[in-house]
Amino acid sequence: MEGNMNNQIKGGAILSYIALFLKIAIAFVYTPFVLKSLGQAEYGLFALVNTTISHFTILDFGFGNAIIRYTAKFNAQNDKIKEQSLHGMFLILYLFIGIITYILGLIITLNIDTIFAKSLAEINIHTAKTLMFLATLNMAISFPFSIFPSIIKAYEKFIFFQWTQVVRVILNPLLMVSVLMLGYRSIGMILVITFLNVLFNLIYIWYCKQNLNIRIRFKGFNIHLLREIFSYSFYIFLAIIVDKLFWSSAQVILGIVSNMSEVAIYAISSNFINIFISLTGIIGSFYLPRFTQMIANQESDKTISDEFIKVSRLQFMICCYIFGGFVLVGKNFTILWVGEQYINSFYIAAIVMASLLMTISQNAGIAVLQAKNLHKFRALAQLSMAVLNVIIAVPLATKWGGIGFALATFIIYFFGIFIVMSLYYQKVAKLDVLGLWKDLGKFSPSLILLIIIFYLANLTIFKSLSLVSNVIVNGVAYTLMYFILIYVFHMKQYEKAEIKKLFQFFLKHISI
Repeated sequence: MEGNMNNQIKGGAILSYIALFLKIAIAFVYTPFVLKSLGQAEYGLFALVNTTISHFTILDFGFGNAIIRYTAKFNAQNDKIKEQSLHGMFLILYLFIGIITYILGLIITLNIDTIFAKSLAEINIHTAKTLMFLATLNMAISFPFSIFPSIIKAYEKFIFFQWTQVVRVILNPLLMVSVLMLGYRSIGMILVITFLNVLFNLIYIWYCKQNLNIRIRFKGFNIHLLREIFSYSFYIFLAIIVDKLFWSSAQVILGIVSNMSEVAIYAISSNFINIFISLTGIIGSFYLPRFTQMIANQESDKTISDEFIKVSRLQFMICCYIFGGFVLVGKNFTILWVGEQYINSFYIAAIVMASLLMTISQNAGIAVLQAKNLHKFRALAQLSMAVLNVIIAVPLATKWGGIGFALATFIIYFFGIFIVMSLYYQKVAKLDVLGLWKDLGKFSPSLILLIIIFYLANLTIFKSLSLVSNVIVNGVAYTLMYFILIYVFHMKQYEKAEIKKLFQFFLKHISI
């Protein structure tokens, strides 16, 4: 059982990276085509609508995590009646949430010209309303479907779920490019998103029924359990609000106080930021079940802290590699990818990544907090910081556009969240954060030295290279030197052993 779970985690993690790398590679190829097909203004409008409607995901209220936790609990207890009633209860809840989403979306659709009066040209109002209505419909029907991916994760079928993500990543741009070539523009793109959403959720329903033998009961609801779930989910819900305030409010605020060009520029930078967050967060996302099990088995704080440090070290290495590489080649890559008019996208992304570097490195602590039911403080602290971020960002974004919003995020995320949460992990969660950063501090000079070497090389040896050659040469040379450096001088023996095992597992097979 333990071996199968480890294989599911390893296989799921590998497939997550495959899906992400495919998404990155494909996006870098087809995003310029989308920009050219739509133009900067309509691309900004498309990004603005999607960002605005994404705020409705907070209506999930954190129930997704609750479904995973309680489904896994009842499945482990072999209590199928409670499990089936749980799923029926959530399906009804999500149906109501879907209806509320639809009503709220219609209100925004009817008033979109007023909300974005400063940035929305008269000619774009009809398109904006059509996009908002379709996006609202897509979001509304997503909620009832959403219990099925959560069930699959609860049953630890990570490999199947991640395979579907790989297929979706491939299908999405193929269909997007097709509708654009047929002249359907941004409205056609929204329809593609809706079609894929419905298609893959139907696949999840089929898998749950045929492979997991999931059945749903619409009776026997436990009110006491519902209260317990609401109590557990509330602070996860607050964390979702925080994420939206931090990562989805930028384009909405820029749409209100600035113009569509700034929205488009920030949308491009968001691609880099999302890639950074996704690449560095994949590993930690698979560790909630493990920490939960360790705490349930009453393992010592030191044992849990040691596991936290192991995960954090790996995340820090990945964070530093991506950030250092982006600093070296990001500017030239941005010019090659979308043109010099989007150069501020590089600066925005670099500022935000710098603010996240150390915070993401200790994100395994989030799983520990959830497993220990200590996530209340983090949710409240981050909510306060997120509100403060918006307050600071509005005047800065009004004056300096996307750069101003990025500076606000840096101030709040680095000086607020990182320091506050480090203290909380150390004092309350009993995680040796101080020991972690003493350990990681030994690694930092090597990264700084590596960046300085490449910076000087670009002023001398690489100076005559073209933009394309510069990106390729810097990227390849930096990657080789970075991994040789950390493998030889900084990795511990258990980390080297894990890398060898991971490669052996990958080369052997990945079976669904």
